[in-house]
Amino acid sequence: MRQNLGEINPESQQHQLHDAALYLSVKVYELLKHPDVIRKPADIALFFSCYKNFYKAAATEIKKRYNMEDPVLSKLQVFEPASALCHNFRSHFPTLMPLMEVVPRIIAPADYAKKQIIDNEWRTLPNTQAHHPQGLNEISEPDKFWAQLLKIEDFSELAHFALSTLSLPHANADCERVFSKVNLIKTDLRNRLTVETVNGTLLAAESAKGLTRTGYCVNFEPTKEMYSRMTKDKIYGRKNDNIEMDEQQIEDYLNRLTDSGDDDFASQQRM
Repeated sequence: MRQNLGEINPESQQHQLHDAALYLSVKVYELLKHPDVIRKPADIALFFSCYKNFYKAAATEIKKRYNMEDPVLSKLQVFEPASALCHNFRSHFPTLMPLMEVVPRIIAPADYAKKQIIDNEWRTLPNTQAHHPQGLNEISEPDKFWAQLLKIEDFSELAHFALSTLSLPHANADCERVFSKVNLIKTDLRNRLTVETVNGTLLAAESAKGLTRTGYCVNFEPTKEMYSRMTKDKIYGRKNDNIEMDEQQIEDYLNRLTDSGDDDFASQQRM
């Protein structure tokens, strides 16, 4: 079993690899063997020192932002594909009850039937690899792994629970990014954009992000139906949408006019 992340001190030499054990990519490996570089051992030592300092600083900042002792975050290793398919891992985590107990909004505390189904699927998962989707054991990303298992009826409850738990936010960074995007979209010059338009713009930006995603924005072609929806009223809303008044509000408004001395105008409006 791995060491508890909360107990690891990035500044401690005890938790750091020696230079020869660090993986620096193929290109760096080749450069370090170049004769001109070999002749400068002081520069090599400085390079490794800077490399380690960078990762020490990154690890320290991560520990500041995330509570490694969090009852949910500390247990998420069970959903790593390698752990989920490992027989030996079950000797340490024979049941998912410790995790299900700390996420009552995903699994109701009194829903013992669903808890038992999830536990049964968890315990049998490593023993039924012949029924797994093809190539499942080659997937290293947890979200893709459980999305594949979600298609298998025998493991659908377990996969749904895993994806729901993995989607829980453990920091406010994602929310802050969305707020920043909203400020870039709804500017002073575009202050009449409706909530639906801003939401649609955010979703479009997210779905088109990255060269490897389907529907990359450079090659995206809107359909005729999409063009038909891009009207002024749809995008900005109507000016009168937010100024409709019910009868009581109108009466109160006219009463205020009367109280202010503008009786003639108020009388005309009541007629």
